[in-house]
Amino acid sequence: MARMTLGDMESLPKEGVITVCEPACGAGAMILSLAQACSPEVRRRLRVTAMDISRTACDMAFVNTTLWGVPTRVIHGNTLSMECWAAWSNIHYIAPWLPVGIRNQTPEAKEQGQPPKPAEVERIKVSLHQQELALG
Repeated sequence: MARMTLGDMESLPKEGVITVCEPACGAGAMILSLAQACSPEVRRRLRVTAMDISRTACDMAFVNTTLWGVPTRVIHGNTLSMECWAAWSNIHYIAPWLPVGIRNQTPEAKEQGQPPKPAEVERIKVSLHQQELALG
């Protein structure tokens, strides 16, 4: 399924960030499958936004994507109403270029557990709408 979603790997941009939105992430199985389908070079360029209504699922997705090294921002919220309660970015998402000891001092690291800002929620809405159009 992940390979079908990605399509031809050659069609992906050769440089820059590749954004992925997972509106009902669960424990992150689809994200991990997507990462497994990518080469290590592409995997490092991924920036995944994962959302789920279940706090337990969000916690599992955060742990799984962190252990797999997939840069992910996990949002505890309702994708349908866009109500968001909290958000966390794993260490690979926050600052993949910094040494591990310094990453927790970045501004984004200090906002861990806070709801996403309105601009981020709007970006997610746009992304979800684009996916809707692509599937329709």
